[in-house]
Amino acid sequence: MKKGILLIALLATFGVAQAVEVGVFGAKDESHQDSGKNHSHYGVTAGEQFGKVSVEGEFSRLNQSANNQDKYSVVAGYDIYKLGNVTLTPKVGASYLNNVGSTADGYALRVGAGASVPLGGGFKAGVDFYRQYGQDRVSAFDGNTVQASLKYSF
Repeated sequence: MKKGILLIALLATFGVAQAVEVGVFGAKDESHQDSGKNHSHYGVTAGEQFGKVSVEGEFSRLNQSANNQDKYSVVAGYDIYKLGNVTLTPKVGASYLNNVGSTADGYALRVGAGASVPLGGGFKAGVDFYRQYGQDRVSAFDGNTVQASLKYSF
């Protein structure tokens, strides 16, 4: 049910979208779990830009020896400043953390900012920084994340 709500929100976005943007990303986070040890995770993203407003859905996978995690996220942004070719965007989103192991599942809020630059041919590179705040049962995953992405618009 929880994953279904996020999927419906993502599909509704594509229903009114004129062009789709898809991409891949890699991220490094520092959570409270494992005493602040950095974790790497990788994923895919799909979204749309509506003028200055952007909406995207993300899926990422975190593989750990004790606990694997699938993260389903919906993120919104608003382009506030353009410096040359670089666009700066504050972002806010919600994630469902599906932990495949002994840790409980739960929701988290993420707040941050990103910068993107067009590379030509429909490609764009981006870097995001965000802070995640989860429910008590997933608060072990609270922390900062840096995410680098490569996206293609068609």
